[in-house]
Amino acid sequence: RVVKVLMESGVNTVAELVVRSGLPKTTVRNIRDRLLAGRPISRKVGSGRMRHLSPLAVDALTEEAEEALTEVRPVTAGQLRDHVATQVGEEASVRTICRTLHREGFVAKKARKGPLMTATHRLHRQAWCVVHAADDFTRTVFLDEAKFQLHRNTVLVWHRRGGDQPRVGVPNHSPSLHVLAGISSIGVTPLVIQAETWNAQRFVAAIN
Repeated sequence: RVVKVLMESGVNTVAELVVRSGLPKTTVRNIRDRLLAGRPISRKVGSGRMRHLSPLAVDALTEEAEEALTEVRPVTAGQLRDHVATQVGEEASVRTICRTLHREGFVAKKARKGPLMTATHRLHRQAWCVVHAADDFTRTVFLDEAKFQLHRNTVLVWHRRGGDQPRVGVPNHSPSLHVLAGISSIGVTPLVIQAETWNAQRFVAAIN
């Protein structure tokens, strides 16, 4: 901007522009040539040397990432970029945010699935425990079942950019195993494993 203003005021020689602007001679010559040729002098997005966040911005970024990790709260690099801009007033690209997180020891992976537990569910469970706190559970068995797929639904593969995406053999309907087990005040039950789909008859037979 300084070079542009000086040229508009009539200063056109490189030597005088260097003296008046205080910029390096090579920088002044490049900007002057661009202005004379009618080309833009703004830097292209993603060009130039890699941007580094200030220590204050890095602290704000890592604190928010750690807080999201502790709360098991999904957060994107764009949201972290907005958080840094709000907290410390420092603008950065999503690429810079990702690179800084990697340098600080963070990695981006697909989150593991877990049971959904809302605040209402917690209240109902606490209320059930209060109501049955004095019950006799010596003759009660608590059962639980789980289903395990033998093949993943999604498979991540690396391939060259622009090349053909490799195909991986994945069945449309993955075979699965059903596992049933129980626990009581006496001990645990044996594991019941079945490859067939559960129905009422098989469930009752497994319990018996």
